[in-house]
Amino acid sequence: MTERAPGGGGDTGVTQALPSDQITDLSSALLIPIRPKARRSPGTRDCGVLTSDFTPHPMAHLACRQWAAKPETDTGRDAAPTAERLKGRWLLGGLCRGHFGHVLTNSLGRLWALDDIENIDGVVFVGHATDASQDPTVAGMLAALGHDIAHHICTDPTIVETLILAPDLYSETMSSKAEPAYAAWFKSKFAPQPENQPIYITRRKLPPDDGRVLCEDVLEQNFAQAGYRIFAPEQHSVADQIAAYASAPLIVGCDGSALHLAAMTMPETARLAAIHRRMEATPLLDAQLTGFAPDRVVWVDALTDERHRDFRASHKGYATLDFRAVHRSLVQNKFLDASAEWTIPTNAQVSDDLARFDTADASLLSFHEHQARFTGRHREIRDIARDIQVPDMDGIGYRRVLKRLHAGLNPDWYLEIGTFRGLSLALSQSNTVAVDPEFRLDTPPDLGDKELHMQEMTSDAFFASGFVQQRGIRFGFAFLDGLHLYEATLADFLNAERVMAPGGIIAIHDCCPTTVEMAARDRPKGLWTGDVWKTLLFLAECRPDLDIQVTRAAPTGLALIGGLDPTRNTVDDDLALARERYDDLAFSDFADGLAGYYRNIPLVPPARALRHFLPKT
Repeated sequence: MTERAPGGGGDTGVTQALPSDQITDLSSALLIPIRPKARRSPGTRDCGVLTSDFTPHPMAHLACRQWAAKPETDTGRDAAPTAERLKGRWLLGGLCRGHFGHVLTNSLGRLWALDDIENIDGVVFVGHATDASQDPTVAGMLAALGHDIAHHICTDPTIVETLILAPDLYSETMSSKAEPAYAAWFKSKFAPQPENQPIYITRRKLPPDDGRVLCEDVLEQNFAQAGYRIFAPEQHSVADQIAAYASAPLIVGCDGSALHLAAMTMPETARLAAIHRRMEATPLLDAQLTGFAPDRVVWVDALTDERHRDFRASHKGYATLDFRAVHRSLVQNKFLDASAEWTIPTNAQVSDDLARFDTADASLLSFHEHQARFTGRHREIRDIARDIQVPDMDGIGYRRVLKRLHAGLNPDWYLEIGTFRGLSLALSQSNTVAVDPEFRLDTPPDLGDKELHMQEMTSDAFFASGFVQQRGIRFGFAFLDGLHLYEATLADFLNAERVMAPGGIIAIHDCCPTTVEMAARDRPKGLWTGDVWKTLLFLAECRPDLDIQVTRAAPTGLALIGGLDPTRNTVDDDLALARERYDDLAFSDFADGLAGYYRNIPLVPPARALRHFLPKT
């Protein structure tokens, strides 16, 4: 075992043992990312790590506060044929979810092993299929820990040539309480810094929906007058945040993700005051703070009211504090001098601040109203889902399916309707025509010597222009992801079918809604499929000649359609028939509503559909 001296790089004479002798290798491990609705039972998700024979490994167990990762053998078998391949030796870092605080409590507990492993290519994480936004946070933490090393967040199923497993010594798997040996190792990475200003961590620069303390501008003024630096961590890099905390003798802030990093990196002589802004208990944060800063954390109980938006997350409320109680606690615990000037906001100021968020179109709930509404609502949703069996879109990500189709079909020409930022367009290695009324490409695709035609217009205008016919183009593969209205998608399909090559495939995105809300014709907040599902229903019912494979590709399905008939010239008639039959159709017209729709649309795993159209897969 490796022994470390705890605390800020200094030697206290006490050593802590790290279990280096338990580090082991796992060949050809399969990592399954977190996918929307990939639940197999209450409290579990079908994601995580499987061995080469598709069984779990005890040292690769992953969990967070809400659920444990329990990947299914069948999921592994379906995912393996099209999985990404990651060559070399990679340490399993853990889960990596799309939130700064989740990285700090789920992604770091195995990194101590980097000090003991030779010949390693990087660190690999089980990510979310639709979110790799914490990539900079991971990179920043690795650098802060002294490792200039690659990392990879798996957003698609991935087979790792050699996965290195080390015991997890700190994560939500163990309720965020770091093992003493791990806390000592982590602290040893940060040398003591010259003492600087005390810090008040403000939430006022965060988006309003991330949760606020009312009249926090007054708090900021009070702390600034007392000599504190007002620090908004989201405006700084990870390195700059660590540097600020590592030199602060005192840190004060309302409970939230920033306190995780502050406790992990502040000096051994520093103290931290955490102000409650939630009536709901925060045991994970309390355990984490205690693990990294034992006997140096003070909780300030001064919360008098909490209001919430009409959505589930309990950490995004608007808190009212008793400023006198805050001041009294901070003076008693020597974070403030009793003589320091301290302003108390008036009731009118608090009411005015709350009124900025409590509007007619977004009224706020009290804490108890929020608890009652969402506890009951989630119970009701679970009961309904159990009864009507709306299927999960828990397959590999749709762009991974598209990537495999590009490789397997290798079309001479590729057509894409609805390009927007170009994430799917970047998969093409063929002569390409892309159509979108307003391109917002981050980076144009590199097609080498292939042709690329960007047609900035509606799809109707494109097909009416004669562009394809004038050039004699026939498409071997087409991807339709345009306007999310069924009549527009159906028109795109019928027009695209007429210019497809023999054996061509058309893929239609967003045909599998999992809630009624996302299937609205007007775009809601969050995922939006529109009523594209009606396009699929029309083709299934009115075009028996087509070969349709509807896959559970995350997050909203992907239909692959072969057996096309380019000689068919009935676009107007088909559209008229569709409008007559489906304009007024709603999920309420099916027995069991949304679930009833899926009785008409058999779903298959993406791997099965790929094997169907690409026999060599």
